[in-house]
Amino acid sequence: MKKHLLVLTLLALFTLQTQFSLAQEIPDNSSKLASVMINVTTSQIGGAGRITLDWLPEESSTRYEVYRRDVGSNYWGTIRESMEGDATSYSDEDVEIGKAYEYKVFRYYNAMGNYGGVKELRFIGAGYVCAGIDIEPIHDQGRVLLLVDKTLHEAIEGNLNILIEDLILDGWTVEMKLAERAETFDKDKVQAVKQQIMESAAISSSQLKAVMLIGRIPVPYSGFIYPDGHNNHVGAWPADAYYGSLTESYWTDVNDFSYPDGTKANRDAQVNVAGDGKFDQSQLSVYVDLYVGRIDFYNMPLFEKSEVDLLNQYLEKNHNYRSGEMKPEKRALIDENFSPKSYMETFGASAYRNFASLLGNESITKADWFTTLSTDSYLWAYGNGGGSFTSCGGVGKTQDYVENDINAVYTLTFGSYFGDWDVANNFLRAPLCTSPSSLISAWVARPPWYFHHMSLGYPIGYSTRLSQVNGNDYLSVAVNLQGSNYSIYAAGINSIHASLLGDPTLRMDMTTVSPPSNLALVLADGAVKVSWEVPPTDEPIWTNVYRASSENGPFAKMNEEPLQGTEFIDDEELEGMYYYMVRSEQPLQNNSGVVNMLSRGITAGIDIPVGVEDSYDDDLVIYPNPAVNNTTFKISVAIESDLQISISDVSGRILKAIYKTNLSAGQHTISWDIRDSNQNRLPPGIYLVRAKLNTKTISKKIIVN
Repeated sequence: MKKHLLVLTLLALFTLQTQFSLAQEIPDNSSKLASVMINVTTSQIGGAGRITLDWLPEESSTRYEVYRRDVGSNYWGTIRESMEGDATSYSDEDVEIGKAYEYKVFRYYNAMGNYGGVKELRFIGAGYVCAGIDIEPIHDQGRVLLLVDKTLHEAIEGNLNILIEDLILDGWTVEMKLAERAETFDKDKVQAVKQQIMESAAISSSQLKAVMLIGRIPVPYSGFIYPDGHNNHVGAWPADAYYGSLTESYWTDVNDFSYPDGTKANRDAQVNVAGDGKFDQSQLSVYVDLYVGRIDFYNMPLFEKSEVDLLNQYLEKNHNYRSGEMKPEKRALIDENFSPKSYMETFGASAYRNFASLLGNESITKADWFTTLSTDSYLWAYGNGGGSFTSCGGVGKTQDYVENDINAVYTLTFGSYFGDWDVANNFLRAPLCTSPSSLISAWVARPPWYFHHMSLGYPIGYSTRLSQVNGNDYLSVAVNLQGSNYSIYAAGINSIHASLLGDPTLRMDMTTVSPPSNLALVLADGAVKVSWEVPPTDEPIWTNVYRASSENGPFAKMNEEPLQGTEFIDDEELEGMYYYMVRSEQPLQNNSGVVNMLSRGITAGIDIPVGVEDSYDDDLVIYPNPAVNNTTFKISVAIESDLQISISDVSGRILKAIYKTNLSAGQHTISWDIRDSNQNRLPPGIYLVRAKLNTKTISKKIIVN
């Protein structure tokens, strides 16, 4: 194996003009050349595993290098394999079953350039994937803090409650706080929000991982930068990364930044002087601890809907994605309008590299943004071009979002100006104002972003933080201009402006695995019997059971190994109210190999009496009622009884037989997911719940919204 020492230096670039006219002869497919687009296949014979990485051939390639590390490691180590330029594959036969690996593949290639005269320049492109066989799912996502604009809370409360339930069912522990609103920069309110985050982070019961800013939460500003390369746009930029940093002593406000000749701030919010509450830091040389995402529709008057209506619309489509009612096609669109031959940064590489890693090479389509996305469904989309605050050249304008639906969930764009998103009718925020599916927007290229962990079930907030703090751990493109060292060609690395617009907890495969149904909790002989029905499938499927002392979590997994049956006995001595959740687990073949993914959960609670069993009267309580996604039946029986529960429409036609068993005297809890016997969600309306206890029948109405 050939050993090779690669020295990378960071080249900070701040213009889109002079620095990149150096490479006029670089080919038009430079974004693809700078992206090793990797497909993953795995195989297993007995206890031995193999991971194979395949990529497309490129004639200009001179050498490939492959590195590997464990997912979560910070050190790539030495080269595992060095191969000639005609190589298109690498097989790793030293694979431990159940372990997740991360691979880096460097492509060395040549292209003609114009640097001090026509000459051949040497480049490095890169590709990254996570891969493994029988990889364990992420059961506990951690705690997420929802910071909600207090002036909007009441108007969005119904959809907020649905969001909280959705988060819990995806493995999050949820905390919500109301925060002050600030339509213009307000340093005191920024500090008040940060204090709320710091207090939440200090809670030890469950680790705080993410912060979701909902509504017009005060916007922090920092630095003296112009990452889009325009010197008429210099100064402090919005910096939500500040809310993700728990090292408060790092952030200072002591500098008066002055403007050299030819530069200026585009707006007053960018002016940064000592003591104004805008921070000095332009670079994130401190670790960002939390995933931060912002859902903010303030000052988008081009859209006919109000700020509240846009926020409710976003929360509704968020639920549709999480619940499986929205099922985007697993493919990716690229609309690249910057000529790669003129920009050695190869902006589109962030799209080619990531989309191939997440979905495979064959999933990528080059097409026009609005013409395609207004009718066709995509999971990911990337577009770039020369921009303004309200446009991206070759992609479109904010007005186009007003007039067109967007059928993509993760929308990534890049161009001048609109990366500074805190302006009226901003182009970067605009896709989130549309229907039916856009949930994420980010300014991707300066810096490059890295999403490949999402194929393991990591949320997009993880990718956001990784991209914010990346220095030279992940390479986008490097070039050898002279001498023996390569320089990373990318502006904006570690800059404070990198932000996520949208929900940071979203994952790619949220509804691939079908959930269990008909969860029931029965207290008998001092133990809680948890039972459920598995979803109909021809593929192997297991179940996991979790328990919490609060309905908002944290839920701890009870079973050591995934369960193959439909019942679990919790015989721990408990008193008071407890909540149980069950989730299906199924192996999923994707471009990371074989990953065990979890379904959305279903939950129910049970009140375990203290000491001697109380005396009960036969009764049926339904909550919530009206119901949207799930409801719970609390059954109280006076004596041991045979129980049958059914759901009927108003004409008496039975739609679902939920539960049939023998119950001991006491209180018991059964959950229903508002689906009929064919697993179809019932339409809104009034239905009848009948609980038959021996010869007695209790009937009550339930409203489905």
